[in-house]
Amino acid sequence: MEVDEQVDMALERIDTEVQTTPDIESVELLVDRTSKSEQGCIVCGVGKGVKRYRLTDVQRDNFNHLLKYLSTMRNSSARSIRIALAIYLTKLRQGISNSVLATIFRLGDKRLVSHILQQVRQHLKSNFVSQHLGFIDITREEVLTHHQTTIANKLLTSQSDQVCVAIDGTYMYIQKSSNNTFQRRTYSMHKHHNLLKPMIITTTDGYILSVLGPYFADYKNNDASIIKYCLMNNEQDMLSWFKDDDIMIVDRGVRCI
Repeated sequence: MEVDEQVDMALERIDTEVQTTPDIESVELLVDRTSKSEQGCIVCGVGKGVKRYRLTDVQRDNFNHLLKYLSTMRNSSARSIRIALAIYLTKLRQGISNSVLATIFRLGDKRLVSHILQQVRQHLKSNFVSQHLGFIDITREEVLTHHQTTIANKLLTSQSDQVCVAIDGTYMYIQKSSNNTFQRRTYSMHKHHNLLKPMIITTTDGYILSVLGPYFADYKNNDASIIKYCLMNNEQDMLSWFKDDDIMIVDRGVRCI
């Protein structure tokens, strides 16, 4: 009983201390430190010489830089733009449920978290992705100069202007959907799990050139069919970027193209 009373008193203290300040310049979580060693911010890693960023895996300078791309968003009575970005990055880094995020950031319910995630995703897609991801972000000359390894030039190319890229599919695990059609299309018989498949295109030094998709993970969408679909439909205008003599490194799963 004493423990329950202490918990109730702590929750009442937290409720009285929480204030809605949509224009704050920092993200504050009312979580008591478990030891004196916890001297750093668990969101962006700022502290007394300690760089820890457990929730977002993003340091403060990078966090503030990314925040500039959300200038089209507005603060609301429920959250500031900074808190919205922290929620989104925590979701990406930790993969925890919206209910847990609502508890951590002291929001009303998981539906509000879902709405915030959708807002941040849309604004980042419009302002950040269009400038920093995809074939429009980098030219062929930059790839040849800075991102093509010597061993790739020696072993795979016969001309100085040939670009070598590696193409492969990866997985994003998702929760089981209540929608039967979506559940069947996202279930992978190979992994025995519900997932989506982005197609990653990288240069030979590992620089991510573009991400296509994501695509369903059922038997209709193996790596070969996804790459064929991307080429036939000229995804992200990729055919204008590549030339006829360029080299695409793939695994044996796409040998049937």
